[in-house]
Amino acid sequence: MKKNYIIFIISLLFSIKAVSQIEGDVRGRDDKRIAKAVIVAMDTTKNIIDSVISAENGFYSFKKLKPGIYLIEAKAAGFENRLYKNIIARENFLDPDAGRDLSSATRLQIVLFPIKKPSQ
Repeated sequence: MKKNYIIFIISLLFSIKAVSQIEGDVRGRDDKRIAKAVIVAMDTTKNIIDSVISAENGFYSFKKLKPGIYLIEAKAAGFENRLYKNIIARENFLDPDAGRDLSSATRLQIVLFPIKKPSQ
């Protein structure tokens, strides 16, 4: 009986995957939400890992990143690009069929500033 229990636990551990999530909102400095912003997750050597587009309400989410440290860059029409460094995606152990656990996602609120028009 004990042997079967140990085999069950080991097989359960192999079916669980370590994943991480980074999510948040994209807003302007006036606190208005920005839709259709492009958010790019890169590793520390600037290799692109994933990219997403913010929703109409400004929300974005990277759902299946590997745990680690990321650079997050945000771009939107009419706004300056913004780069966030050393964003830590914490490790979550989830059953891939059970969905995601929002309580442990890394939250990154992105604030973009309008492009400054040159003075004449």
